Amino acid sequence: MMKRTRISAHLADTPVEDGEVVVEGWLNYYDEEEKKWKPLKAKIDFYLDERRIGETTSNEVGKFEFSFPSPYIGRHKVEIRFKGRHDLEPSYKLIEFNVLRKEEKRRLTKIAKGLFILVLAVCAVSLIIVYLVKLIRS
Repeated sequence: MMKRTRISAHLADTPVEDGEVVVEGWLNYYDEEEKKWKPLKAKIDFYLDERRIGETTSNEVGKFEFSFPSPYIGRHKVEIRFKGRHDLEPSYKLIEFNVLRKEEKRRLTKIAKGLFILVLAVCAVSLIIVYLVKLIRS
């Protein structure tokens, strides 16, 4: 019986023009006897917009990392494929992403930092209000 496999992966950061795209992830197989996913050390192929761009091998804990130069600005797809073996089923993961201009990423980063600070401020004010309400009631 062939064992199921799975790839879980994500981009390490938002890709920008003239930058690098870094894909991080894990390759696992399902052990039916132990009823759990286990790491798999194996070769993994990478395709950008349906064109093969390279390969890497996952390590002993199933982790892998692969990087490549950012493609042109716009939408793209990176597909990660494990071809399988005689006892392991093949699997793949598709990640769609946008390559941004550097100015766009800076603007988005600034907005995200502002929102984070706003959320922290709201939490701090909420805690102060709760403290004051308890102080007044006692």
